[in-house]
Amino acid sequence: MKEKKNCLGTNVFISSLIYPNSVVWNIIDIDDLDFLVPELVIYEIEKYEKLIKNKIKLRGRKEAYEYLLSELFTQVIIVPTIYYKKHIKEAYEIMKEIDEKCYGI
Repeated sequence: MKEKKNCLGTNVFISSLIYPNSVVWNIIDIDDLDFLVPELVIYEIEKYEKLIKNKIKLRGRKEAYEYLLSELFTQVIIVPTIYYKKHIKEAYEIMKEIDEKCYGI
């Protein structure tokens, strides 16, 4: 039987980066759980790096951005786009009414 894995969306991942004392961060930090994140998360973090850093700073976090990012990435498995690229349009069709973001489709 395959081990069950959990998938995190980019928004959840970035939110836990901004709020490292949150319930979401604490769940991601559980060693017995495996979390997958799409490779897209890397590009989204790069794209919004300044905004994320500003939000961390505004919340009075003393931890460095790079440290928080490193901590999060040690807790997840990054899934390369090649493994899900052929399903992106199908996923968009399912989610388009819920999430208006259209990752290049």
